[in-house]
Amino acid sequence: GAVYPPRGRALEGLLSEIAAGKSFRRTLGGCLIEGRLDDLLIFRELALTTTQPMVEARFLWDGRFLLSVSAEAGYDERLGARGFRAAALGNKGWKGLCDANAESNLRAKPHPARLAIPAIWQGDKLVAVPLTGWYCPDWPKDLAVKCRFRPIFPLSAGGFTVVQNERHII
Repeated sequence: GAVYPPRGRALEGLLSEIAAGKSFRRTLGGCLIEGRLDDLLIFRELALTTTQPMVEARFLWDGRFLLSVSAEAGYDERLGARGFRAAALGNKGWKGLCDANAESNLRAKPHPARLAIPAIWQGDKLVAVPLTGWYCPDWPKDLAVKCRFRPIFPLSAGGFTVVQNERHII
């Protein structure tokens, strides 16, 4: 996504809410920020995520996630032409994962975080969620999509864990 630095007044308002120690929920700089007692949770704002056709074997989705497509026979450049696109999982994708009984890797994550992760779609059909390792049954077995968190403007020079369970880092 684009870079929109928070305005001074909005940032001051957020700092006041944090200092007050009360629960709150607001958006700022493309993020959804929730304060809950002693916790501060920051998520990507779902409404600002991007949709991107899959026309290259390696590309940065939403300015944050590096997606790489690999196949035993090489990258299939027709993925974009066949309507494959990267977009947020969203409510429809979450429902699709639940219907496929494949949501367990994400169930423990906060709902706003689940909705904003990258997913692969073909038209209106959810076909893959690389961070969970889930692919629809008719997805080509020799085609894999890897996903790594690689923001254009990282918070630090070194890597850091954003959300982690036993097997996956989001």
